[in-house]
Parts: sequence; structure tokens; C-alpha cells
Amino acid sequence: MGTAALIVGANLPDVDAITYFGAPMADLAWRRGWSHGVLALVLLPVLLTGTLVLLHRLRERRSSLARALHSRQLL
Repeated sequence: MGTAALIVGANLPDVDAITYFGAPMADLAWRRGWSHGVLALVLLPVLLTGTLVLLHRLRERRSSLARALHSRQLL
């Protein structure tokens, strides 16, 4: 789970790249905006941690071999 957190976390700020598929000038208005600012430094790690903890719990129900996940360490 730690590897997934590192890979997704490194690329998560670039989620604003989806604005390229919007209006012709939308990418200029949004690119490198909120997802690379102070707000992202606070929200994106918390959202990623919550998502990975939720996925871990769903996977834990299916498998008896699941290891303990410490959300504080993951964050």
C-alpha cells in the first residue's frame, strides 16, 4: 500500500491536466492552479489517505491475509 501511496501521491497534483479536454482556454485558467497551491498541500494527502484506507478495508474483507494499515503512517 505504501508504494501505491507514493506513486499516486507524486502524480496527484497533476489531476488538473484533465482541463485540457474541456473548453479551449480552460487549461490556461486551471493549470497549475489550486492543485499546486497551499490548499492542495492540505487536502490532497488527506483525500489520498482516506481513499487508500477505504480500499484497504474493502480488500481486507475479501482476504484473510491482509496486513494492518496505519493511516497515520500512510499520511
